[in-house]
Amino acid sequence: MRSITVSSLLALCALLSACVGPVPNERVDWAHGASYGRVLELLTPQAAAAKLLTCLGGAPAPAGTAYAMVRYRRTRLQHNVVAAVPDGLALRVGDEVELWPEDCDRGHPAHVGRVLPPLPVHP
Repeated sequence: MRSITVSSLLALCALLSACVGPVPNERVDWAHGASYGRVLELLTPQAAAAKLLTCLGGAPAPAGTAYAMVRYRRTRLQHNVVAAVPDGLALRVGDEVELWPEDCDRGHPAHVGRVLPPLPVHP
């Protein structure tokens, strides 16, 4: 009886492991510092200027650049950051993006790399 239960449990585990999809964090370039983020809000340059990072010495936001408030997780903490959006990239609130967080030591502000494709749905 016990051998039937153990073998049934192993078969069930094997079956369920086939249903597991990719982890969202594997879709971004972690090796080079990117993070998985979600767009919370689209900002105008004026609204972004008030929220841009202070480590860059309060540098003004470049005119004509679009910005988004993006939430991402780093070392078990969630962070919200104002990130520049590349020209021609259409973002909506709720989009999942590849985010390149700010690097104050190098003077690089945060920016969105790309919109991530949706995770595949398994039948």
